[in-house]
Amino acid sequence: MLKITTVIENTVASPSSGLNCEPGLSFYLEYQGKKVLFDTGASEKMVENARTLQIPLEEIDLCVISHGHFDHTGGLERVLDLNQKVRVILKEGADGAYFFKLGFLKKDIGVPSSLFERYRDRIQFIRNDLEPLPGFALITKIKRTRPLVKGNAKLLKKIEGKYVRDDFAHELVASLKTPKGMVVITGCSHNGVLNMVDAVKEKYPDEPIAAVIGGFHLMGIPLLKNSMSISPAEVERLAQEMVDYRIGKTYTMHCTGAKAYGIMKKVMGDRLEYLASGDQIAF
Repeated sequence: MLKITTVIENTVASPSSGLNCEPGLSFYLEYQGKKVLFDTGASEKMVENARTLQIPLEEIDLCVISHGHFDHTGGLERVLDLNQKVRVILKEGADGAYFFKLGFLKKDIGVPSSLFERYRDRIQFIRNDLEPLPGFALITKIKRTRPLVKGNAKLLKKIEGKYVRDDFAHELVASLKTPKGMVVITGCSHNGVLNMVDAVKEKYPDEPIAAVIGGFHLMGIPLLKNSMSISPAEVERLAQEMVDYRIGKTYTMHCTGAKAYGIMKKVMGDRLEYLASGDQIAF
């Protein structure tokens, strides 16, 4: 069985729960008797939520980071301090210098290099697909047969002193085999959610897709929940493509944004749900 708890994201499921919310993402996975963190939010608020939700961070067996942005790695150092045995897996290049462009400003959104230096013996960078647990695969090769999200245009990386557009080669996608089919977890889907689902289907062509879970990076400017990086018609088209793909259920949150979610919900109906901080699902 697979059980997934949203440790933190931009909203909270119940205002009376005492949970934090922030523009970040973290999931707690219970799978095949193992405890896994997928991303660690934007700050130590993720750790506070884990305590409230009675998630034993000291017992986590594995931590997977979807890509090298601070809103998915902000709680990582605290997790490594609390848990002396946990192994962290990232895609090669996730330790790069990444920035968000807003006008003439360039905001650093990468992971502090000091973290990688301090914990280098516990952090593994992968170039090829890896199955760290039976049935749990981390897929690194994502073909771009469909367009990437337009919101990527504001995201940069710095190479040899020059800012260039981030190609998101540092992003991975996770898949978990369940009795209902494959559960796909995408993080922010900078490579395009359907490209990432395609990568899972290519690896497991005979397995149905039971669920897709993650942010789809349809929000325009962070912190503006009603902004979108693409037009309403383009959001509708994506939603219809996901319906046509015959995905069992889609769960989204974080960088999808409230406005884009509302548009997708009208197209997808009960095939789409929102996961807020504290929400749980099982397969």
